[in-house]
Amino acid sequence: MAIDVLNSAIEQGGTTIHSFDANGIHGLFQVKLKVHGQKECPDCHHEIKKIMVHQRGTYFCPQCQKKRY
Repeated sequence: MAIDVLNSAIEQGGTTIHSFDANGIHGLFQVKLKVHGQKECPDCHHEIKKIMVHQRGTYFCPQCQKKRY
């Protein structure tokens, strides 16, 4: 699943949240983001959480995206 998402993102030029042009490539994958910047999960309506991972903001739904060990 993760490999499929990564391949799709690469095919679409990555994810560019703000206007950004890298060598003529505009990241189009941001239109597929479900929870980035949202307050509520569109699937289960739980609150979206934001954490920092290596100085990058990461949004997730703690109900839908369970931590796996």
